[in-house]
Amino acid sequence: MVAPQACVAVEITSSPAAQEQWGALESRCSDILGPRRCRIVMPGQDDVGAGCWRAVVRAEGGDTPTDASVELSDDTEPAHAPVRRDVTFRANDAVQERWATLGLVIAALVTVEEHSAAEAAPAAAWGSAGGGFAPVVETHHDASTGVPVDGELRVSGVGALGFLPASSVGARVELSVTRGPFEGLARAETFPENNRASFSSTGAGGDLQLWAAGLGACATGGRGRWSARTCLGGDLLRTTARGFGVSETSVDRAWWESVWTGASVELRLYRHLALTLDVEAALLLERPSFAILGAPSAFRPSPVGGALALGVAVPF
Repeated sequence: MVAPQACVAVEITSSPAAQEQWGALESRCSDILGPRRCRIVMPGQDDVGAGCWRAVVRAEGGDTPTDASVELSDDTEPAHAPVRRDVTFRANDAVQERWATLGLVIAALVTVEEHSAAEAAPAAAWGSAGGGFAPVVETHHDASTGVPVDGELRVSGVGALGFLPASSVGARVELSVTRGPFEGLARAETFPENNRASFSSTGAGGDLQLWAAGLGACATGGRGRWSARTCLGGDLLRTTARGFGVSETSVDRAWWESVWTGASVELRLYRHLALTLDVEAALLLERPSFAILGAPSAFRPSPVGGALALGVAVPF
């Protein structure tokens, strides 16, 4: 256990607008080291208390820090070399949780250094690898250790052009997995309402419906509550057509393929809820034709299509 007298004075160099979030750092640190053992002080303040450690936190990225460093030193023992840890946050980490993570980093460093002093072991050298805290930093996304794997479920309403005789509205469900800046996704969408095409002036035509499923690969990036991605993928589509306006009607189905590219933005509202907007363009590799025997015209999808999707996402 950490000795009861262990205490930490924390100096923070960051955007003043982030001060309201600093309490999360102080609270998480004190939860581990003991009540009121961690307190935030002004930079350069000397009366930090006898025997207290000094931690200097430098956060980059404005109101929502993207990177931060923690430097721990012992003012009462000049021979005791400082230790430092760097932390990189994910784009979808909540602001308050980022500061709480830094409080955990400080408490873990103090724990390690207190144990080292009690066992008369040499302190970790400045910036040395494996200075006693790698497991905790890895858990909270230190860029020097493992890269986390994240997932997301999206449900969107979709408007599309070029796939059916007229503009159509449908629904899409998507599941994605992200590791670092790369993302893979699988999705399915349907346009269940009949989209009508007329094949002759006598009223003969067809009601068409569309279903699609596909895979994609994306590059991601972002800062704070906003994130974005660009993707490239392919879909397998099935169009079902049911004739009308003639004495004998039939149902026909055709399978075909398309490749698509798109861009998406995401606005994080809460830790597990976000709004999404996707814009896509597709190249139709096969374009099946639908017609009625004896009718002068037929329907065939356009060579290119487009889609706009607005929905919600649940990151996990």
